[in-house]
Parts: sequence; C-alpha cells; structure tokens
Amino acid sequence: MATTPCGTCSKIMLFIVNFAFWLSGIAVLGMGIWVSIDRNTMEFLKVFDYPIFRNLGFAMIAVGGFVTMLGFIGCFGACHESKCLLWTYFVCLLLLFLSEIVCVALAFSYTEQVKDYVKVKLGEPVMHGYSKKKTSIVKAVDSMQETLMCCGNHNHTDWQGSQWYKEVVSDKRQNETVPSSCCITTEIYERYKQCQNKDMDPNKYRHSQGCFQALYTKFLMYIWFIGGVGIGIAVLQVLIMVITIFLLRNLTDDYD
Repeated sequence: MATTPCGTCSKIMLFIVNFAFWLSGIAVLGMGIWVSIDRNTMEFLKVFDYPIFRNLGFAMIAVGGFVTMLGFIGCFGACHESKCLLWTYFVCLLLLFLSEIVCVALAFSYTEQVKDYVKVKLGEPVMHGYSKKKTSIVKAVDSMQETLMCCGNHNHTDWQGSQWYKEVVSDKRQNETVPSSCCITTEIYERYKQCQNKDMDPNKYRHSQGCFQALYTKFLMYIWFIGGVGIGIAVLQVLIMVITIFLLRNLTDDYD
C-alpha cells in the first residue's frame, strides 16, 4: 500500500489521536483492576444484590481491555497501511460509539426507575440483611456507612425498625440504637455512648445523613466530571472515525 501526501498526514494524525484513545482504555483498565482489588469498594458494592454491581470491576477490565486492544489495532493498521485492519477498527469503533449512545439514552429514560431501585436496594440490607453476626452483608453495610459517612437508608431512625434492632433489644446486655459504623468515633466511650442516644437529634457524634442521599450527593458531585470525560471521549471517537475514513480513501495499491 501507498498513500498520497494527504494520506500520510491523516495517518500521522490518526496515530496521535488514537494514542490518546488507547490511553483512555488503559485508564479504564487500571480503574477496573483497582475496583476489583480494593476491599472497601468490593464490600460496598455487595450492598447492591445485582450481578452488574457485584462484577463492576471485571466489567471495567473487559471494557478497558477491549478499548486498549482496539487502539492497538488502529495504530498497527495505520502504521502498516492495512485496509483490512483499518476497516475492522472503524466498524468496531462505530459499534462502540452507537452502544454508548444507547446506554446514555437508556440512562436518561430510566433515571427515576434507577433511583427507586437504588433506594430499595440500599434499604433491604439495612432492614432485613444486617445482623449481629459478621456476615458479608454486615461488612458491606458497615463499609458503606463508614465510606459515605451516613447512617441508615433515609436516616438513623431506619435502624429502629430493622431486624438487627430486634436482636439488640432481645439482648438485655446491649444498649445500642444504631450500628457502630453510624458513629463518628468509637474509640472514645463517652462519645460512642452519646452516639447511641436516639433521643438526641441532631447528634454531633452520629452521622446525620441517610446513605441514599449521601450516595446521590456523591453522584451529583462527579456527574459533571464523568459527563465531561464522556463527551470528550465521544468527540475523540468521532474524530478518529473521520480520520480513518479519510486515510482509507487516500490509500492506494502499489500498482495504481
């Protein structure tokens, strides 16, 4: 294969822009590995009893690996001026771009349903799954409350209607109203004792915000950053597809 002068320019541009796309794949791959090995994150995700949340890290690794491989195909195809590889790269990139549009459309269409689902899923382990035994659900809820600095699903009063509270009440030796993960500190006994005072509201020794609201607030904090990165990647993908088509149009066979 040979290229025209314009084709050579587009090949260089494709290599440079595609390198940035390849780096984004490496970043997603790295984040997926971190999510998979970080104990606090894994415990927190167990609260959502749904495969896509439990395997979020592995899903990110798969997506990051696919984007990284795709970026390599693009660079290799451009360097070796391979029409076959470039067409494969273009089609895969187009399918990826279309799937992103579908995912965004579905996310906006089912925003309220997703919020309701998350609220229900956060409430279930608090009301029914949490117990005095150190099960995986207990560790997940404790990790969530410590990470988000929250207490209960809506607020600390959720715990008074939970299965855990019934167990505590049946044990006359204990005088707890919320799990220790709701307390700002458990190292100083007097402060921990004040945290367990259900009549003190607001209580400066206990997390006042519910976990659903805390999670939603965190989401709003990062949504603009995530949206900006998403738009940037989408623009990058469109630019890459345009350059790829331009390069394919300027590739000529050696005998032409």
